[in-house]
Amino acid sequence: MALGNPKALKAIVQALHAIFSDGPTALDTFTTFELNTRLHELAAPDAYPNQIAKVVSTLDELDRIPELVQALVREKGTHPAVGKIIPLFPEVAPSTAQPAGAPKHLPNADAPAECPLPRCLFGSQYVIDREDTWKYLTNLAKPLGPGDPNVALILGGPRTGKSLVADLLAHLCAHQNHHYVEAKYRHIRAEPGPVLLATPWLSQIYPKLGVNPPKPLSVDPTNPANHAHTAATAVLSALSSTKDPWWLVFDGPDSQLDSAGNPVVQPIPLPLADFFDILCDNIAVSHRHARLVLIGVPKGQLFTHRAGKTEMCAVTYAHVEALFRHICQTQNPPAEEGVAEDLAKYVWDRVATNNLASIEPLYKEVENTLKRLASEGNV
Repeated sequence: MALGNPKALKAIVQALHAIFSDGPTALDTFTTFELNTRLHELAAPDAYPNQIAKVVSTLDELDRIPELVQALVREKGTHPAVGKIIPLFPEVAPSTAQPAGAPKHLPNADAPAECPLPRCLFGSQYVIDREDTWKYLTNLAKPLGPGDPNVALILGGPRTGKSLVADLLAHLCAHQNHHYVEAKYRHIRAEPGPVLLATPWLSQIYPKLGVNPPKPLSVDPTNPANHAHTAATAVLSALSSTKDPWWLVFDGPDSQLDSAGNPVVQPIPLPLADFFDILCDNIAVSHRHARLVLIGVPKGQLFTHRAGKTEMCAVTYAHVEALFRHICQTQNPPAEEGVAEDLAKYVWDRVATNNLASIEPLYKEVENTLKRLASEGNV
């Protein structure tokens, strides 16, 4: 059954226009990986962005609008355009209803400090104390000296929020007018080869350069040892055609549970490690305008010595309390003594009750609590 809500459909069309303004390639990548449907299956070829309205219309006819909104919230949640459509889909967006036993609300607040800062709002999310990592990344965005690394490894134990770094970097690049492209391991895990990984990077880079992408990469299937070199050469060639600042971000494998039920960081296939070693060595020396950020790639898998690194620590109660203390201190007037502790204990206890096997429930509880307070006009 179609949505039948012209206002909501129009809002989605406007959001897609804002998010995928670079051209149809990025939208095709999104629909392919997030909706398992190619762009040409949803809309006939047409002058872009005229296709966007047809995409939304087709998804509405197929009753897939909730699926589209979920994908936008999951993958593009920090984009302001997504924040505008969330209230139109309460059945899809995180609930802002007040759960039983929720702490008292905060007084009216001024706008929180603007990112980039730790423990503050960026996009539609609050950042739970990642101060060391954030300082490292903001320094990476500055003009580099001769010996400064422009390749970074984001390390950390299982489920410590490493993937949040990709959102932080996308936000940072938007503020710095830097180009940001990313590839996710989960999009290629069925066939995790260097060529498949390089393809989404190239499909994002070339449209931003204003040129048509070259033909798809072709490799000799009988010579897999050469695949890493072929893919790396294609990426480096694209970067050589510009001196603008580019960030290439790879979000690595999700943690998996071992036989005892404990989460462990997964290694990447050796061909990918070879691919990253080639990129690291070349970007560090001859492509200083670029930044390569590898999230969740075990450092023991790479031979390169040119990468800097920062490590994500596990989130503790002290981090959650620091977040709410920061929020309370930015109130005008400041929140009453003890409010930050009440909020932190409330969130932490709810997460602990549900067994903190992942960082996601913690962020959801923080987000839901703050959204509830905001809906009451208190934050």
